[in-house]
Amino acid sequence: MELSERYCRRITRQRARNFYLGLMLTPQPKRAALYAVYAWMRCADDLADDSPGPITGGLRLDAFEQQTAATLDAAGTLVDTDALWPSVQQTMREYPIQRVWLDEALAGLRADQGGTTIHTRGDLDRYCHEVAGTVGMICTAIWRSDVPRHEGEWPRALEFARVRGLAFQLTNILRDVRADAELRPARSYLPLDSYVEFGLTLQDLLAWRDERKCAALMGYWVQEARRLYDATAELELLIPAECRRSLVTMTRLYRTLLEQIGEEPRSVVSPERVRVATWRKLSILMSSMRTPQSVKSPTHATA
Repeated sequence: MELSERYCRRITRQRARNFYLGLMLTPQPKRAALYAVYAWMRCADDLADDSPGPITGGLRLDAFEQQTAATLDAAGTLVDTDALWPSVQQTMREYPIQRVWLDEALAGLRADQGGTTIHTRGDLDRYCHEVAGTVGMICTAIWRSDVPRHEGEWPRALEFARVRGLAFQLTNILRDVRADAELRPARSYLPLDSYVEFGLTLQDLLAWRDERKCAALMGYWVQEARRLYDATAELELLIPAECRRSLVTMTRLYRTLLEQIGEEPRSVVSPERVRVATWRKLSILMSSMRTPQSVKSPTHATA
């Protein structure tokens, strides 16, 4: 098990970036559980993204889904297996994570096979729920695992966590407009009907052909992401004190990224990916560590 936990921690440290800074503030053993979930998601995502075509990608995800089911259904502890699976099995057994959330996450990755084009806001919400809302609920189920599940705040906490995941994913989508369009096959996650509403196409946005219209489109979606963050401002108060700083840190990092896009909307089509500077990340981390655990939700704070 120790080997598996080290493997999941290494994957998270190397690939999670903003998430890792937050997750490292969760105390053990919950931290190891979060690393296992992230590693599972990362491995599935890599199978989808690194495949030479949609058919191969779909087959690889099928095999991964079958291995996941076999792991979770196994009667005993796994031995002599891929380093990922023992930690995944232990996490799913010890924490109140619904298997349907894993199924939905895989469904979102399948949607990316062959390229993704989102047509409506409903399509966007469904996709964000699958790939990020599920992650928010899984993290919250781990953080709140010591809280009796008959306690009435569980449904509210999970719904707030789901919507916070949507906010994180929409922030990612805005940051990666150019990067997603340059994938082969290309992906476009902002709804086509919103391009039509602002009198634009994706190619217009990538070329930044009309400053006023392009800035207005980006401003609209930045405001939509802000609305999702604001709507979940109570979430921090529903997370146990010893885990709260993890969520505070991740939220501050993502909101800082969003505000950078709001200040410079053209940055989403720049060849240089929008990033939170290292010094600012460290500032956010130190600020979060100094935050009293019982204070009012700091969701709006940035570095």
